[in-house]
Amino acid sequence: MCEYEEFLFNCGCSQTRLKSYCHLARNDLNHQCFGVAKLRNVWDQQVDCNSCISKQRPSMSSASSSSSSSVSYGMHSHYNSF
Repeated sequence: MCEYEEFLFNCGCSQTRLKSYCHLARNDLNHQCFGVAKLRNVWDQQVDCNSCISKQRPSMSSASSSSSSSVSYGMHSHYNSF
């Protein structure tokens, strides 16, 4: 059973991330898992996701030159493997 963790955001989006491969997927050349996906952890983030934050911001061409920080959680694009 491959293990996943899910991140829940205030905007209603959720992202899943692979936490660890199962024995069969570790030994498969393409890391394919044909077993059950196990949700190990669910994390409530208390912020909006990066894509919703970027949709809410005005275009950067008309913005001032002040720098803004982006929240990153080391996750990949939106996908659900369940």
